Parts: sequence; C-alpha cells; structure tokens
Amino acid sequence: MISIAEVADHIPAQTETVESMGRRFGVGAGEMRMLTRVFGLREVRVAPGRSYTDRLLDAARGLEALHGNESRVKYLLLPRSFRDIAQVDTDFIDVLVEELRLENAVGFSVTDHACASGLLALWLGGCLLRDEEPGALALLLSGEIPPLERFYLPGAGFMGDSTAACLISSGGDRDRLCSYAFRMNSSLDQIREITVAHFPEYEEVVMSYSDVEFEPLARIYVDELSAVIHEAAEEAGLSLHDLALILPHNVNRVPWVKICRTYGFPLERVMTDLMPVTGHCYSADGFLNYAEALRRQRIKAGDHYMIVAVGTTGSFAAMVFQR
Repeated sequence: MISIAEVADHIPAQTETVESMGRRFGVGAGEMRMLTRVFGLREVRVAPGRSYTDRLLDAARGLEALHGNESRVKYLLLPRSFRDIAQVDTDFIDVLVEELRLENAVGFSVTDHACASGLLALWLGGCLLRDEEPGALALLLSGEIPPLERFYLPGAGFMGDSTAACLISSGGDRDRLCSYAFRMNSSLDQIREITVAHFPEYEEVVMSYSDVEFEPLARIYVDELSAVIHEAAEEAGLSLHDLALILPHNVNRVPWVKICRTYGFPLERVMTDLMPVTGHCYSADGFLNYAEALRRQRIKAGDHYMIVAVGTTGSFAAMVFQR
C-alpha cells in the first residue's frame, strides 16, 4: 500500500506584502481589495536569491528519514506546473541526485496536471515501488520557479517560493493512501492557453484575461472541486464528514467557503492557515499544509484526511489518507 513516510517543508523567512506585490504587478485598487479583504491574503514568502535546485535541496535536507537511507531511494520525482522553468540550473536532476547522494535513483519530472501534478507524482512513485524490493523509497520534491519572472494569476492570488519534500513508501503503518480521484475539465484549460500564447510578455498575459468570462469558470471550478473531493471520499468508503481535516491548495479560501456552506462541512476543518502568508506554491501546497498540520497537531493517529490540488490545465485531484 502506498504511504507517506515523511514530509519536510522549507518556508523562506523573507516576506513580501501583497500590497507591495500588487504595486509591482500593476494590480488595480479594486482587485487588491478583493485579494486582501475577501481572499484574506497578507503576504508571500519569497526566496529571490535561491535557485531552483537550492530551493528543492532546502526542503529535502529537512527529511530525517532520508539521512542514512539514501541508497534505498529508487526514484526521484519532480512534479511541475510548467514544463520549462526560468532560471533553472543545468542538468538539475543530476545535480539533485548528486547533492542528495541518491546513487540508486532514477530521476524525472511529472507534468501535465499543472499544480495537481504533485498528487500524480505521489501516486506514480508509489506504483513504481511495487516492483522494487521491500524497503525501497521514492523521493518527491515540489515547488518551482515560474517561467514568467513576475508571475501573478489575476483574480486568484500570488505565487510563492516555499518548497516541500515527501518520502514515499510502498508499505508503512501510517499515512496510508486510501483513495485517489482526479477529474479533467478542458474549460479551465483556456487560462493556461492564454498564458502560453502570450509568453513571455507579462503585460500581455494580464491584459488577455480581460476577455475571459471568469464567472462561469468560477462555477465550473467549484462544481469540479466538489465532485472530486466527494469521489475521493466515497472511494475510501467515507463521507466528507468522516474527514478530520482537508489540506487544500493555497490559492484562496473563497471556493472552500462555498463548498463548506453547501455541504455543511466545518470550515475550521479545512487547513487554511498558510493561505494568507505563503502564496500559492504550485504542487507543494498540499505537502506544506500536511507539515503544518502535524506541527499544530491537527492530525492524530487513526484520522482520515484529504489532500486536494487543482491545476490550470483543468485538473482536479484529491487523495484520502489514514494517519
């Protein structure tokens, strides 16, 4: 059975306020009020002096279970929202393998589910371990540098530089994967297409959003998100109310407020603590929230919890685990 052996996160100490980022990106006053008052965003953790590999190594070196067990790691998986990453180091997978002393590991990237690629990579890593000897591990490193130097997703939020590392096992007596559900909706893929079509001119990307009808997209977003979390719960033989905690993607809390009101799920059981302070950190969000939930003792032995991710390719994913 696929399980999480350990998660480590790295949240940079340096912060930038959303007001400062808004001024830098030319965000209008009305949208800034929405981001701060409605979405509740305050700041973003940033690491401007750290390269892509530096940021991933910062998280990986926090894994206590990796020390002395490097030879057991058979796969290094890097989930990415973007196939091409700006400021990326040359042969970054080779650098990571060497720096972490993963002499027995095969490294590769996992894309196409955008920010939901982290859950896809976790599932894929666990599946690959089924053909390995008992005790073998896979290492997942998430977080990235976007191809746009100043990346901001209009109407949603800002992107952050925090990273996470997850050790995956094919056995284990805790944090066992109970279900994995994902859905694709091509209607939301137009956001990615607009971004790619205008890359790399940031101003053109922002202006192009003026032609997107966000209201129907918002309805689709909530509907698909609701569907995938119910599907994951049902596959695990549970209802939503059986979950001790939901660990969401850290974009903003508005969709979760709507879902909780619709289905009577307590909003306090959705881990929104990091949303105001980290920014959206691509596929790392769920793992960042997992690490924070353990620090706050919000997941206890025997609890069922869910990790949720959404990508701009129109991908919606949810996993249920038992602690």
